[in-house]
Amino acid sequence: MAGRSSHPWFYAAKNAWYVWHNGKKVALGVRGAANKNGALKAWHRLLANGRGGGSPLQPPETLPPPLPPPPAHPAVPQAGPKPFAGVKAEETSVAGVLDAFFADAQGRVGKYTAVHYEKFCRYFKKDHGTLEAEALTADIAEAWARAKPWSNSTRHDALGVL
Repeated sequence: MAGRSSHPWFYAAKNAWYVWHNGKKVALGVRGAANKNGALKAWHRLLANGRGGGSPLQPPETLPPPLPPPPAHPAVPQAGPKPFAGVKAEETSVAGVLDAFFADAQGRVGKYTAVHYEKFCRYFKKDHGTLEAEALTADIAEAWARAKPWSNSTRHDALGVL
């Protein structure tokens, strides 16, 4: 790599020798500026092992055995979608759901995020607030966001709030 040393160098702030190996900075496990020969030996061991990471000062036969794979997790049954706890039966319009979402979010999010949520909820309610929540689809929300003169990141934020 251009600008990166192909041999060990001493990092004074850490009092240790390092080398670039496979695009990563690797500590050679050798301390002290005067220990350049030890750093070179450690670097050669690293190259001979053909692996990055781990301490190159340990010969391959003394490395700990690999960890066993984690046990398989039993299948967790997936429950069906649950209605939002804050929405009452009479609040099945998009406006009612967004109001309940925003009321819940105010206690969980920071001030700036709450302002952000309120703004996008207000914009969406203005255009689609009377729509039944069950009739709302991703296509409707995306068409709404695309119709606005927003940048891609603002459109992303708006759809993320919804």
